[in-house]
Amino acid sequence: FGERVVHVEGSAEQTGLPSSAYDAAYARLLYQHLPDPAAATAEAFRVLRPGRKLVAYDVDDEIWGLTDPSVPGYRAIVERMARAQAAAGGDRYVGRRLLRLFADAGFVDLRLDAIPLNTVELGLEAFLPQIDPGRLIRLVELGVLTQDEFDELVVRRSEFLAADRPFILILILVASGTKPG
Repeated sequence: FGERVVHVEGSAEQTGLPSSAYDAAYARLLYQHLPDPAAATAEAFRVLRPGRKLVAYDVDDEIWGLTDPSVPGYRAIVERMARAQAAAGGDRYVGRRLLRLFADAGFVDLRLDAIPLNTVELGLEAFLPQIDPGRLIRLVELGVLTQDEFDELVVRRSEFLAADRPFILILILVASGTKPG
């Protein structure tokens, strides 16, 4: 990629980058953390050259996925995670809003794809970080989960992993739009 790829750390809402200067903008798991996703989308529109694309890869916890065997209590924990993220200015249900955000910013040729990722195709190891209870220890520190609930989740994960051929399916949403011109 060399000089053609620019990595910028900073605010997605105000990048400070020149207008109409870039060939693509890619947001991987970013929108769920943004307090103002409309401003970030408008900024992406501003910095893209006409005819170029914004692509966002993100989640919607309502259609997160499924496990077999099911993990009792997991759905309730996911909902609590979503509420905690919302309280911090994020939105774990942002996937359903991506195309409207893009349209409101002026993007055209809108497309939304749901990409299924599963353990049969990718192997269970690929999903272990996603189901690692250690990711949720911060929720205990914040009081979103009790220590007992966390400990129960650790037990449920162990039971899931000990099952015969445990299965996970995750749906990732990929939205794209083109700046007209």
